[in-house]
Amino acid sequence: RQVGQVPKQEIGNLREAYRFYVSRFYDSQSIYREFKELDRQKNRDRKYQLIEQLEDLAKATDARLIGRETRRLEDEWHRVGPVPESDRETVENRYQAAMQAAEQQREQLEAAIREQEQQNLSAKWQIVEQIREFSKFDSERPKEWVAKNEELSGLINQWKGIGYVPKDQKAEVTEAFNEAVKAFNNRKNQFFKRKKQERARNLQRKREIIEAARQLLEPEDFKAAKEQVFALQREWKSLGRVPGKESDRLWNNFREICDQFFDNLGAYYQRRDQEEQENLKAKEKLIEQIEKAAREMHEDPEATVQAFQEEWEAIGFVPFKQKDQIQDRYHKAIQALLDHNP
Repeated sequence: RQVGQVPKQEIGNLREAYRFYVSRFYDSQSIYREFKELDRQKNRDRKYQLIEQLEDLAKATDARLIGRETRRLEDEWHRVGPVPESDRETVENRYQAAMQAAEQQREQLEAAIREQEQQNLSAKWQIVEQIREFSKFDSERPKEWVAKNEELSGLINQWKGIGYVPKDQKAEVTEAFNEAVKAFNNRKNQFFKRKKQERARNLQRKREIIEAARQLLEPEDFKAAKEQVFALQREWKSLGRVPGKESDRLWNNFREICDQFFDNLGAYYQRRDQEEQENLKAKEKLIEQIEKAAREMHEDPEATVQAFQEEWEAIGFVPFKQKDQIQDRYHKAIQALLDHNP
């Protein structure tokens, strides 16, 4: 309109061209608006899908899932373009309500989680206190240590079964738990180490006892040897355990030696009884000789008595039950001999 006159012969063509391109412009503008409206309707549909997902999250039971998904949906929501103006307020209100409901659900779940974590923390501290008491446990019986260790294993399994605790207190309670378990294990290991050393000493001593008993199988003095064997048996009983694979073998060896000793002792007593019976007969015969000599006269009665005395003492022991009787008879015979030979 501001451009001036043009040649008349060009006016018609110029007007037709101008109208053609103006018409093309408005046609393009109409198509743009139509596509823009379709795109906004598509955005509306997508936002409704996002809203439905948010509404589903308000029913979820995993707080971490809700937090993660609400952040994802919120990011996508902002990436989705505008919606038709007529739907904008409705969509926005529904979105805000769904987001608020999901956040409330997350907060409620997190509150429940925090409460549960506090309960878990309390349960773990109770287990720590129980295990700390184990550090005071003491016994000389390996079975009791094994039973206590099994009890500890049960508490450890309970500990593992307890859920999360507050993050800011996790390190403290875990360190206390590990220290309590370590304290008991140290005492247990020290006990079994000491027992292992004791068993090694017992093993060596039992081997020495076996050798000592073997040396007594053929003693010069069976009476003294018998007391020594009894002492070795008492010491054997007083000694503690030895390594399991050696226990039966050593005991069978020691028992065989002791059995052999008492067999030898029985044979010794049998020989001694026989000798004492023979001695008894010899002394009775000697007494008869003295009694016979007492009825006779002797030039040197003291020499005669001395000879009888030496022969009497050369004869060994007699049975204990008859010792006094035969001794009394002997003295009477000697006295009779002296009385008959003043």
